[in-house]
Amino acid sequence: MLLIDHGIIINRTGKYRYIYKVTRTYRNERGKPICDKLSIGRMSDDGRLVQNSRYYEFYSDTELVSSLPEPEIFHFKSVGASYLMHQVSSDLGVSGILRDVFGSKRSTMLLTIATYMAGHGNLIEYIDDWFDENYLGNNVSPQHASLIFSSIKPDD
Repeated sequence: MLLIDHGIIINRTGKYRYIYKVTRTYRNERGKPICDKLSIGRMSDDGRLVQNSRYYEFYSDTELVSSLPEPEIFHFKSVGASYLMHQVSSDLGVSGILRDVFGSKRSTMLLTIATYMAGHGNLIEYIDDWFDENYLGNNVSPQHASLIFSSIKPDD
């Protein structure tokens, strides 16, 4: 596959397909369209361009790199534990009770902390790292968790 999509001609001569850069197009005295061209390389058996030294006169490395499409970067996040905890708490009615007692935002944070603690024990120190790997709505830092726990009153 060629990265250069215009201004080139590919001719087969014997075993190889040679690639030429068109430098000028015009009509001759009889009105026939012709062009001046210079060889910039040949096509390999697997369809790649094998450049010769003249190729770099027309195309610098920066032009070649800038013509490449931007790569897509994928970030994968785990949803299993979060989905299970939210589904079970919803089915048992725990989500509704938490929402009634603590409000929507705090109940979501409490459920998130409970999800983390169910898989990692009572140490909340590394919850930030866990958030980078899991798909959840609200990010809870260890400081947020401490504030939430300290805000819970015995009546709650």
